[in-house]
Amino acid sequence: MCQSGDATVFFAPDSERIREREKREALAKRVCEECPVRQQCLEHALALPEQFGIWGGLTEMERAEEARRRRGAATTGRAPVVVPIRIGSQRDRGFADAQAAREGTEVAA
Repeated sequence: MCQSGDATVFFAPDSERIREREKREALAKRVCEECPVRQQCLEHALALPEQFGIWGGLTEMERAEEARRRRGAATTGRAPVVVPIRIGSQRDRGFADAQAAREGTEVAA
């Protein structure tokens, strides 16, 4: 899905303002929500590791947090628990809903 759309939504342009970044990330995460290969994308990004952009529905900081969580599970000798990742926050949903309203489209639940 991300390959058929505008890739710029997944990567921050130079000098991006916070509000613009939040909107862009919310839109990218909406694309990731519907992606059938989201988990594979995330695993790829964690394995390399990809340093920039939205991969598998997670930002750079969210991926770093997930990698730390997995490393912690590895040091305890237990396999990491793979949990479904909730993409976006209520705030992200608000950005997507507001944009959809402006464009006259409907946002999937």
